[in-house]
Amino acid sequence: MSGRTISHYKIIEKLGEGGMGEVYLAEDTQLDRNVAIKFLPKHVSANDEMRNRFKVEAKAAAALNHPNIATIYNIEAVDGEIFIVMEYIDGKDLSELIENVGAKHSWQTTGIKENDLARNASPLHRLMPIAEILDISLQISKGLQVAHENGVVHRDIKSANIMLTARGEVKIMDFGLAKVPGGPQLTKGQSTLGTAAYMSPEQTSGEAVDQRSDIFSFGVLLYEMLTGQRPFKGEYEQAVAYSILNIEPEPVTALRSGIPMALERIVNKCLQKEPSSRYQHVEEMTVDLTAVKKQIETGETKKHPDESASLKRKSFYRHGGLISFLILVVFFGYYFWPEQRVPINSIAVLPLNNLSGDSTQVYFVDGMTEILITELSKIEALRVISRASVMRYKNTGKSMPEIAQELQVGALVDGSLLRIGNQVRFTVQLIEAETDHHLWANDYERDFRDVLTLQKEMARTIAREINIQLTPRDDARIGEEQPVDPVAFDLYLRGSGILKDELAGSTEQAIKYLEQSVAIDPNFVPAYSYLVEACFTEAGNSLSVAEAELKARRAASKALQLNEKLAEAHVAMGLVLEFFELDWAGAEQSFRRAIQLNPRSEYARIEYGWLLLRLGRFDEALAEFEMHHTLEDPFSITPYSGLAAHYYYTRQCDLSIKWSRKGQELDSTANAFYGFLGAAYLEKGEYDLAITFAEKYLRFGRWSPRGVAGYIYAVAGEREKALKLLDSLQVHWQQGAKSSIAKQLADIYTGLGQKEKALTWLERAYELRNYLYLHDVKVHPMFDSLRDEPRFKALLKKMKLE
Repeated sequence: MSGRTISHYKIIEKLGEGGMGEVYLAEDTQLDRNVAIKFLPKHVSANDEMRNRFKVEAKAAAALNHPNIATIYNIEAVDGEIFIVMEYIDGKDLSELIENVGAKHSWQTTGIKENDLARNASPLHRLMPIAEILDISLQISKGLQVAHENGVVHRDIKSANIMLTARGEVKIMDFGLAKVPGGPQLTKGQSTLGTAAYMSPEQTSGEAVDQRSDIFSFGVLLYEMLTGQRPFKGEYEQAVAYSILNIEPEPVTALRSGIPMALERIVNKCLQKEPSSRYQHVEEMTVDLTAVKKQIETGETKKHPDESASLKRKSFYRHGGLISFLILVVFFGYYFWPEQRVPINSIAVLPLNNLSGDSTQVYFVDGMTEILITELSKIEALRVISRASVMRYKNTGKSMPEIAQELQVGALVDGSLLRIGNQVRFTVQLIEAETDHHLWANDYERDFRDVLTLQKEMARTIAREINIQLTPRDDARIGEEQPVDPVAFDLYLRGSGILKDELAGSTEQAIKYLEQSVAIDPNFVPAYSYLVEACFTEAGNSLSVAEAELKARRAASKALQLNEKLAEAHVAMGLVLEFFELDWAGAEQSFRRAIQLNPRSEYARIEYGWLLLRLGRFDEALAEFEMHHTLEDPFSITPYSGLAAHYYYTRQCDLSIKWSRKGQELDSTANAFYGFLGAAYLEKGEYDLAITFAEKYLRFGRWSPRGVAGYIYAVAGEREKALKLLDSLQVHWQQGAKSSIAKQLADIYTGLGQKEKALTWLERAYELRNYLYLHDVKVHPMFDSLRDEPRFKALLKKMKLE
């Protein structure tokens, strides 16, 4: 083909070929530049699947714009031949570098020491320097991060698909097997997706994959760079697959000396066979790789002896005077120079003290506490205790070390706040938990308009004082706040305070506050997310469902328009899509995007977990709830309700009871746990306990307690109590059609065994279009007796749950 001209591309020479095509170097005669052209092989060009995969590669890579991803210029077809025009990369692929380690390559700048030799390798087979491996790995991770943020899973990460330029730049190649939003969902049954030795366990088994599969493949690649060999071996593909699924690889430190233990831990975490045990997102791994790189650059990693004892003795005598001098330096430095502290990776912001003495200002002080917590939570390397947990220490008599021990944190932020007119005065101090020493303190006095900017400034300062290095992603999340209108901000705090039960007032009043806030300052993003939440609560009550949907969608859309990088905005849109439109796939995409933007967002992870639970994707839901339970703080009840629900819906009642009890220990007024306890004991046939908790649920419950309690009464033999609740609900129904009433009537009729009436009321609840009350209809054990009914199956189909 050399010398041939296709369109305006003159073919120069063949560069290589693989299963997805032949690649040629060509000259773009219009733009006077060299390009690489990839042709679909003629012997497979008639295969529709291969043609689709070829187009997938072009579309997937073309949508990504990043220095570490090969640029796609165009996809063209001439005389029946389809080809991709892409960036020409003058360099070598990583597999060549690994195979030829030790040979001097033109862009190698770091020498290889003797202790970089593999223990089982010959003296001629040298390994890549660790510093170079880290540099390459970080570039790969940054490219993958962008791909994953755009919903693209590569599915074929391997050394042959990583190119290195002469300047040491890394380029991720070959997106021919990529999984993209809306793309063809290729399966293992159609072809072997990926290269056997690099596949994740779920990919090897032909299961659905997500970004965690790429992370596993990256772990294989990192292992290969460090040791010169792959972790999973076999003479044929099936043997390699068996190894991936069943065999633990030999530790990298057993194959090579001088590897930092932190780097071994990164490899091991990437290569976990269960996806939930790996890094969940590339950016988490990037943080750890960056930390290892910094340790190596600053000489903090453990040094390995590479000198003989005699040389050390000679060096000691030769430099005796210097050593004496250094001893003096150390002596004086110990007393007069500040100690270099290790990073503190966990922190709690205690409730700020209200210095005004005005109890009506409590909502403002508590709101400012929460905002500082939120800003610090945007730092991925830092575990920040939630607002719900720290509020238990309001006006506490406990000492700082006691609080830190209970919250399991390394540092505490304590302070006070005074608001006088449009001026705000902060006093903040940072305390090391272990020693109770003050690490930093400062006073700030600012105009009210600048309070959010000040919160961001304080978050960055606190991170610096506890030696947390902010990543560019952290900086982007924290961002730069614009001045806020004082009246709009106050209205926002009042509205959100009602929704969080901090202030007396109805949800209807909260909506008015929040709408007034955004009317005064249409660019104030936080108010829109709370407005969406309030609209859900009032749908079918003070607001019609149609009106609530319109308000919620406008608020979510405006939040995204103002700040597409805000996780809470994507959660708000996900809730709109889930509960008003039954767009389960769209809601999932919104929640996943929120988690990508802020992996530590409790709001995003919990809502995503509940979505998965409602869809019957129990294992995935459990992973989200457990991950949140692990990541967050010891006194947050949020994950306990998710875990209690998961185990109840999967008919594991003893475990549901266990998690409900744990939640109750933290908050005896949390009504959801009474409902789960009553329902779980009912399933176990322990009717007395079921009735006891049903009555408590009625006393404390907010979300449809009469329906659940009535169902428990009916099944447990307390028919008269069930009929009494039924009558009270019928009266409310006559007073005004509420979707929550329709669902509760369906619950009780189900318990009474009156299937036709139960189905009629479920259908009415659906017709009223407030799907919030039907969210668990697919998975709730309550409806097991209805599942074979054609009308019930039709309902699930209308709700897009079947």
